[in-house]
Amino acid sequence: MTIDKKDIFYSMEPAEGHFERFEARLEDRRRKVFSWRIMTAVSIAAAFAILLIIGRKDHFVGIVANPDAVYVSYLEQVQDRYKDIYKYAGDLDSSLDAELDDLTEENIPLIDQLPEELSDRAKTKLLKTHYGRILDAVDMIKQDIKTQNSL
Repeated sequence: MTIDKKDIFYSMEPAEGHFERFEARLEDRRRKVFSWRIMTAVSIAAAFAILLIIGRKDHFVGIVANPDAVYVSYLEQVQDRYKDIYKYAGDLDSSLDAELDDLTEENIPLIDQLPEELSDRAKTKLLKTHYGRILDAVDMIKQDIKTQNSL
């Protein structure tokens, strides 16, 4: 019985315009999927760009190609942050004080370790990245101390 219906189905031609309508529907669906994928990709890229712009701190604004200025600025900013931390924490326990010293003090400053062949711009970029991360870590410690003291 089903074999007879199958034979009838295969022997019949589709209605006139069927293939054109099917192709048009298929093309509409392709456009929708394509535009949805593009919008998703653009949305993700925009969100990522916003996070990068908002989340990024530049501790050395205005210093373009001057490695010495970055280092001096770093030392000044560390000193300012230490003052803030001591203001919030009062007497630091020795472990936190040692942690801050380990984080911020250098036996040989990075600026003295950079090869002379590097351009000032490249040195500045490296120093900004390195010292910026250290300042971010000190800021996190400072924020933790502020939070603990406000409880």
